[in-house]
Amino acid sequence: MSYVFDKILPDSYWRKVSKFSRAYAVKKGAGTDINAAKVPEDRHKRYGGKGKQRPFNPELCVSFCPYDIDNFDNNKGENYDPYFKYRTIGDVVYSGIHALIVPPKVGSYDEGGQPWTGKGGEGLTVHYNPKKPNKRMSMCFMFAAYGIPLAWEFYTGRRSNTYNEEKHNTKEEVAYGKTISRVLRLFRQAYGKKSKGNELFFDNLFTSIFLLFHLLRSYTVRCRRRRDTSKK
Repeated sequence: MSYVFDKILPDSYWRKVSKFSRAYAVKKGAGTDINAAKVPEDRHKRYGGKGKQRPFNPELCVSFCPYDIDNFDNNKGENYDPYFKYRTIGDVVYSGIHALIVPPKVGSYDEGGQPWTGKGGEGLTVHYNPKKPNKRMSMCFMFAAYGIPLAWEFYTGRRSNTYNEEKHNTKEEVAYGKTISRVLRLFRQAYGKKSKGNELFFDNLFTSIFLLFHLLRSYTVRCRRRRDTSKK
């Protein structure tokens, strides 16, 4: 387990996170009373005039920030990256997994979600859908095999679709539609551009004749729908 952990999240990653975390703490004013200078209506609702009770020591920083806070404000406009806050950890985990294993020929594609209970969710893996019981969800699309994620993509709204299409899809694939273009780009990230002879499992949500034809023609992929054997 320590070998796998060291390969997926090596020391170089933790050194980078340590640098990000210290910069975050300094910029956010750790150890200082940032509410004292504000007018009462702008102060934090739980502020009681006590300020910060613990002095901040940059050498003993207890904050955790996986992104570069100094470049956070620059992540705007046409080049906006919806995955900015967790890009560093996402890239290093992906590289670590593919350095450890050779993707097997048999795999599956599906989506999953988890209710979001944190603050706001801006710049995080949060999708807002007012029609759902849980209006804020952390939604992820994934290719996996034997419980190991091979490629994944969090959905943060329309911008995340546009960003990934521009980065990973051809113009023809974008014209096929959101679902098909997402499956194709994640398939290439999971198995490679020249992968042949794969066997993939889908559920009904992702099954379309055109998608299956395209996978078969371009990658000789055989797709199957998993049957529900619990019913007789």
